[in-house]
Amino acid sequence: AGVGLSGMASFGSAGAVDLLASAALASTAMLTARFGARFTGKFNPVQLQRAFAAFQLAVAPMVPLKGVLVRRSKQSPGDGVGGGGGGGGGSEAAAPPPSST
Repeated sequence: AGVGLSGMASFGSAGAVDLLASAALASTAMLTARFGARFTGKFNPVQLQRAFAAFQLAVAPMVPLKGVLVRRSKQSPGDGVGGGGGGGGGSEAAAPPPSST
């Protein structure tokens, strides 16, 4: 609980928490937890463990891949073609060329 609270405090103070999304996620989890517990209670525990292991093996390559993609997006120029990592999509206004008249 201490790690969760410290993470909440650090990310929350940095403004990196979408309150609407977190409220939706928390309320949905609270409403469906009992159903999920009853549903998984009907399965063989060994089958559940194997299914979870297969899920972890399928998702595991995405962890280092995300780091590579984030680094690549930060390194690409912010010209709107390669993502740029800025989220602006290259819509920043450029200075107009000097007029010849």
